[in-house]
Amino acid sequence: MKDLIRNILKEMSVPLPVRRRMPYFDDTFIHYRKSLMDYNFRTFKGFWNEVLEKSLGTLYHAWFINAVPEEDWDESEKYITDYLTEKYYDETEKMWKKQKNINESEQDDWYNSLVKKVKLIDTIIKSLYPNFNKDNAIIKHQKTFAGADVILFDDPETNYYYCSYWIEEREISLNSELYDTLENYLGEEEMLYVIEWFNNEFNQQAEYVTFS
Repeated sequence: MKDLIRNILKEMSVPLPVRRRMPYFDDTFIHYRKSLMDYNFRTFKGFWNEVLEKSLGTLYHAWFINAVPEEDWDESEKYITDYLTEKYYDETEKMWKKQKNINESEQDDWYNSLVKKVKLIDTIIKSLYPNFNKDNAIIKHQKTFAGADVILFDDPETNYYYCSYWIEEREISLNSELYDTLENYLGEEEMLYVIEWFNNEFNQQAEYVTFS
């Protein structure tokens, strides 16, 4: 009974136009799940987050931008996210693994390799660039003249520029010296693991790494 009351109260906090259009949640999610399945996402989490982001953005601009006050959208977005996650997460993960032909043991091997590579990168950076982390680096969020959102990471002691992160492009642009240093240690192919290290350290969603 308590769970029933809690669910009713939760739904009542969501604007009626959102609750009335629940079938569109499914249609929109399934559309993006199908259209993005063939993209080369490196992890299921990255795939899932992208499908959710596309679905929520489309739902908002197609149905709710004029029907739901901006201050009510956060609660509505959480409601839609919870609904889609509860209904589709497990099913979608199975579909993604089948699509990528990854069985459980292969996934475990891949994950263990990922952890080792990210730890190696973390060790190198802590040794050579001890201030390049979320606690010590100077982190500045700004817009370019063209209106792009970018985050800059600098060394507070030396003013050394580590990198910039282009939010919409999801791209890390490392200082060329830093990029060369890491590439010398890791090798060209292993530089992709820098993306995982960066996302873990700074809680971002980068998908590409370059240098400038």
